[in-house]
Amino acid sequence: VYPNPVQATLSVSIPGFTGNSINVDVVSEFDSKVFRAKSNYNSTTKAFEVDFSRLRPGYYRVVVTYGTNSFTQRVLKE
Repeated sequence: VYPNPVQATLSVSIPGFTGNSINVDVVSEFDSKVFRAKSNYNSTTKAFEVDFSRLRPGYYRVVVTYGTNSFTQRVLKE
């Protein structure tokens, strides 16, 4: 998950993943879900992209789910 901190677009790279899309939940530092997005693969950047441009500055948890796998990353929005 990069860049961290993020200003506008957060990229998610999953080595070895061959699917076309992932689900991304963005959760505020107060544990309320801000939004859920389905992110499609960007063949130019070789990553999935999530728009953070409309979020207020602060810390967020990004929960990425693909297939039966998931991981969480803490991200700072500037």
